Amino acid sequence: MNDQTCHYIFGKQSLEKNNALCAETLYRLFRTKNELDRPLINFAEEDIHRIAEQFHTIIKAMHGLPVETLNEYIRSSDIVFQCLENIIIELNLALDQLSSSGDKAVFYRHLLSSQKYCATIFTHGLSDAIDFASANTPFVPHTDLPFRPSSSYKAMQDFLDGTLPDICALFQSTDTICPAQYEQAVADMKKLEKLVERQRTAILNKPLRTFYEIECADLYSWLNVALTYASELTQKLISLFSAFQSYGCSQSKRTMQSREEIVYYLTLFTHHYDNIMQKTREVNTLQDQARFLHKHTEPPVGGIISIRG
Repeated sequence: MNDQTCHYIFGKQSLEKNNALCAETLYRLFRTKNELDRPLINFAEEDIHRIAEQFHTIIKAMHGLPVETLNEYIRSSDIVFQCLENIIIELNLALDQLSSSGDKAVFYRHLLSSQKYCATIFTHGLSDAIDFASANTPFVPHTDLPFRPSSSYKAMQDFLDGTLPDICALFQSTDTICPAQYEQAVADMKKLEKLVERQRTAILNKPLRTFYEIECADLYSWLNVALTYASELTQKLISLFSAFQSYGCSQSKRTMQSREEIVYYLTLFTHHYDNIMQKTREVNTLQDQARFLHKHTEPPVGGIISIRG
């Protein structure tokens, strides 16, 4: 839509006014998404009618906005409009199914499809960060939320940054290792084993936030496998430490081979562990953003609400 067309449609309407209209429309989209994100069994026929009508209103409002304004806050108009249309189709198919055959399984599948299309809008259609402001205040994208690590994450990161390099240095050196150093290395690895298992349990039990369901599901699956492997590597290293300690202070060929094997597994473990921490950080960041989004579902009167899509 060019400037002349914009002027014809909107008259002397300012850019700030267009931004405010866009903010209102996107906030309505956000609220309607929350209405759609409910357990499938809780949908009544009147709920579906109302939600479908809200999405229809949103499409009309977005089509009435200048392309230049939408492009400021939407990564892909094609994705947004196509998903909105698909949501309305799936909701109407659900209604048809309910009134015709009454097949609840097919009815639920259409509702689930509409939820997935809606999630796609927020994960792939909207900009990475959007501020929803009051009608008189223009909104602009803002930076990501700061990363707030959990106590478990901090403990695992401290091990990666401090304890693990010390253990590696201990076995990479040709110096004699005293019994107290063996015992400390084994104690540290056992402590890490508990941290890894705690993190894996947290990943398995943590509910998915619908705003980032696709991304989180992939990361959770990867972390579940990676943490299981990390636990196996930890047990392997503890076993190798114990075997090495039994050789005593000798510099035999067997002792040297055992030391080389430990260094190999420590190197493998360090690389794997570093990848785990990076992926854990990604999960925590998505969860923080999703909690922030959920917390600010209802904006304060005259205030500002922020979401990350």
